[in-house]
Amino acid sequence: MSSDLNPRPINGCIKFGNLNNYTPAQFMGSAADEAENAHSNGCAGLAPSGGDTIEGAFLTDGWSDNVRVFFPSDPDNPHDTMLELTGTIGLTNVGEGNYESFFKYRAARYKDRPDGQPGDVTVTPVFPYDREKFFSAYYNTNKEAARLGSDGNITFKVDALSAIWRPVPAYYEFRDRQNRVLGAIPMPLLGTAGAN
Repeated sequence: MSSDLNPRPINGCIKFGNLNNYTPAQFMGSAADEAENAHSNGCAGLAPSGGDTIEGAFLTDGWSDNVRVFFPSDPDNPHDTMLELTGTIGLTNVGEGNYESFFKYRAARYKDRPDGQPGDVTVTPVFPYDREKFFSAYYNTNKEAARLGSDGNITFKVDALSAIWRPVPAYYEFRDRQNRVLGAIPMPLLGTAGAN
């Protein structure tokens, strides 16, 4: 809320990703915002040096985030089969530059929905980059696609190949018995810089 009744486009910066990267962007602001940003150096100096990589030791204390997502166990009857999944995704440092990716969850019927069946849902990893490496790491620990169930824990270890890391897009898909995608959540994952 502002006493300035004439908002205008103001040049600013948006922080994105988990490495404190910034990109120029506009927002609707007041005269005070415009005056304050006129004296700034834009996004210069905000972005860390080194681009989108992490060098050396990382994840000393690990990293985690909470997730909550809703999807039906049967998309032909979404109202009555709606499920609620809550959990934690994260990375744990397991030493020598290696890390473990984890996904701990609880799944249950959404309130007053009589027919949702967590056991009808499969959790499938998706690795758009470095597919061979990550599928190998995943299936070394997880011998098959996981049935969702009411609670669970999916983990897999990634071995260090380099001291320079970058975030890698990946996610878990939830699929029904006919292999239809019901929903997805991001999977925290780091790969070696320069890999494809």
